[in-house]
Amino acid sequence: MKRSVLKKTGLIAVYALPLIGLAAFGGYYFKKYNELQSNPISAEQATQQEEERTLREVGKLYELPTDEKPTIATVKDKEALKKQYPDFFDKAENGDKLLVYQNAKLAILYRPSFKQLIKVGPLQVQENPVVKVVGTDAERAAIEKQLKDAKLTVQAGSAAKGQIIGVTVVDVSGKNTEFAAQVATAISGKVGSLPEGEDKPEGVDILVFVGPVAPAAE
Repeated sequence: MKRSVLKKTGLIAVYALPLIGLAAFGGYYFKKYNELQSNPISAEQATQQEEERTLREVGKLYELPTDEKPTIATVKDKEALKKQYPDFFDKAENGDKLLVYQNAKLAILYRPSFKQLIKVGPLQVQENPVVKVVGTDAERAAIEKQLKDAKLTVQAGSAAKGQIIGVTVVDVSGKNTEFAAQVATAISGKVGSLPEGEDKPEGVDILVFVGPVAPAAE
């Protein structure tokens, strides 16, 4: 599944007491507060409790697979998801829970605030294109690190056959024009065509040719 728009669930518990009734309930909640202060739960425990609660609630509305544990995430940027996966997240709201069962190929979008199923069905997640950097070891190092830090699939690099000037990003598959432009912007390069004499390797979508920067004209 892609970077930035889905985050692992966390638990934020807010207890709000009405002004009326504080005298009756104050002692109880004060005791509970002291217990939490002396025995705080870890972030991992809080996440686990939140996931278990989500599974219980969804399980009352839909028969869930029992032979695998789902990945559970919280919608943080609904607009980005709607652009990326419009068919599935068209009615998503921030705060919704996404349950993904890999083996069952099942995705469930659930709204805890209303205890309501929003969408149930397959979620086709497009994998990032495979990128390969071509150039000398020294020239490739920084670019490859940037790409890997961005969670992109980077194939082992290789040396160029001819002389390469600057940084050129090539959409060798012809199916990732927009992605190639984004990569070029991120690494301060330009989108171009395959240099003459260079190979088009199998299993690679984007080639990044890296060479020394051309000297500025006087």
